[in-house]
Amino acid sequence: MNPASDATSLKVGALGASFTDSRRRAERLLSQAAASSERLAQLRDSVATSLRSAKSQLATMLDRYDRAIAEVSMPRPQGSQFIASRRRTDVCDRTTWYFHVRYARRHDQAALESLVSHYQDEVDRQARRIGTRSSNDDLIQVAREALVVALHRFDPLRRKPFTPFARLTVDGTLRRYLRDQGYAIRPSRRIYELTPRVRHTAEWLAQELGRAPTANEIADVLAVDTDQVLEVIASAQVRSPLSLDRPLGEDGQTLADVAGQGDANLSRTVDRQALRQLMHGLPDDDRSLLNEYFIAGHTQQEIADARGVSQMHVSRSLARILRRLRARASAT
Repeated sequence: MNPASDATSLKVGALGASFTDSRRRAERLLSQAAASSERLAQLRDSVATSLRSAKSQLATMLDRYDRAIAEVSMPRPQGSQFIASRRRTDVCDRTTWYFHVRYARRHDQAALESLVSHYQDEVDRQARRIGTRSSNDDLIQVAREALVVALHRFDPLRRKPFTPFARLTVDGTLRRYLRDQGYAIRPSRRIYELTPRVRHTAEWLAQELGRAPTANEIADVLAVDTDQVLEVIASAQVRSPLSLDRPLGEDGQTLADVAGQGDANLSRTVDRQALRQLMHGLPDDDRSLLNEYFIAGHTQQEIADARGVSQMHVSRSLARILRRLRARASAT
């Protein structure tokens, strides 16, 4: 036997055994990795399930906590006199008060939407009471924005009803809006503060007298000057100016059709400018003759008598001047 051949065979056999052993170890590692990956996926699913369960339990716990706080802090009517008063409507139900607590503690958007939906009709009515038909849309929008501000600022743990708080907040916001934005021409502070007093007094006197009260009657009740009442009435007319597109009747005519009238001299502006250029350079006597005849409206005989010439001379002079002006106009 060849010793070199035997050594090579031994080396090849050792390498084959080593390769087989490495492959088996690699297969075992792959199997272990697959098992580890499967266990990791199971662990991940288990953790996700645990997190969902924990979140659900936490939400349930917080909800119960909020309901407990709402039950404890909810204001309740005290005494038969309070129950019999009109303010009993200021005490809301348990569900609404729970939403107050939920929004105040966690600023929950769903709770805010429920509260806005619950109080929206009331603030809309409040806006309509102090507005006019033309300004209702703007005032309603301002009132709803004030409602959201009131909900954000309200603290239910003080155990006070929300409705009076919201009513004052909305009323103050509406009055500031009317003071700053509601007038086309802003009145003085004195007139602005007197306006609601005049309006309420006028409504009361109309019921008492069965007719519209006069400015003197309103002034007597308020103990103010009649001129001040008249100023208030005048300022109310500029709060919402009339639209030029406002229809005046069934014929489709609008305020723009009858407000003012066209200037008859407007169409003559171009002609006058052209005539002024044509008359530039005319002798003063010719300009004076044109002015007496066409502007002052004197007859040719009256001009002739004033100038001490014949009527024929005036007629020929006018014809000469007009021919000159026509020639200039044709040349330009």
